[in-house]
Amino acid sequence: MVRILRMNVLSGDKLKAFADVEINDVKVNGLKVIKDGEELYVVYPSGKGKDGKYYDIVTPITQEVEENVKKVVLDYYKTRI
Repeated sequence: MVRILRMNVLSGDKLKAFADVEINDVKVNGLKVIKDGEELYVVYPSGKGKDGKYYDIVTPITQEVEENVKKVVLDYYKTRI
């Protein structure tokens, strides 16, 4: 189960929204909705490592969960714009 807890829609060119979601009783803060060209993407939170590179903090284990999160987040986003 994926549930939107909060979404802040932005007016930027690329970064369109931040979202906090619940995925099977786990809260994930800081998903981003990014627009590249005509395509919308859901990007998971990441953090900067000591080597200066960015690493995902949260990553879906299965394709099914990833697709479900993407669908729920983007459908919710589209109702807010």
